[in-house]
Amino acid sequence: MRELRLIEILSEATAALAAPHAGPDTVERVLADAVARASVPCSLRTTSTGIEIDCSRSPGRLELAFVSVLSECAKLAMAAGGAAVGRTLDAHGFALELERAASIARWRDQPLAVAVFEVAGLEMGPGMIDQADTVAEVGELALHAVRQDDRVGHLGAAQFALLFPRAGTFEARSAFKRVRAALAASERMSRDLAIGPVGFAELGEDGSGAGVLAAARERQNQARVRRAYLSPVDPTIHPLAG
Repeated sequence: MRELRLIEILSEATAALAAPHAGPDTVERVLADAVARASVPCSLRTTSTGIEIDCSRSPGRLELAFVSVLSECAKLAMAAGGAAVGRTLDAHGFALELERAASIARWRDQPLAVAVFEVAGLEMGPGMIDQADTVAEVGELALHAVRQDDRVGHLGAAQFALLFPRAGTFEARSAFKRVRAALAASERMSRDLAIGPVGFAELGEDGSGAGVLAAARERQNQARVRRAYLSPVDPTIHPLAG
């Protein structure tokens, strides 16, 4: 039946688009192959803003559904490789990137982990170090310590977050050690700042980006409580060089 054939083509196209690191060339090839095999009167091509659909005639109900689903899958595949790279995201940007990465992780059946940590010494006020410059420096050091497709975000005040696609909490903990070492190696960072508690969380099977971030924050808070109990004299600060 026509319906089953279109579903079969969509299934194969989706699997190809969901392959790790499927780039723009792969997306273009998959789109061209899928529409040719489906014999629909439309062509799909990638643009700087998404997917452009051009039809030689009005598609039928099944053809329109096929083209629409294929287009949405292609957009998701393009988003997987087109996120902002090389900059520290603000809280809103990190939340958007996290939701995008969580959708891709669920689609591709891959793990995803988040780490949330504090950098003591970013408080604003007389005699305090300049916050904007320090946020930028912490972010830059962290970015150089993680993989190219990992993300660094400043959630506000002294709180930062790290996003690790295709990684669980074990890999996230290992990556955080590199971030901490990079901060400790900076003379200005180790002199003026200290890392506070850190929390890790991994995306669940039906979880959202907001959910995994909330879990990481909760575990960070639990770590803060444990540290306060074990070190009541100095409950929040752990020297970068320590």
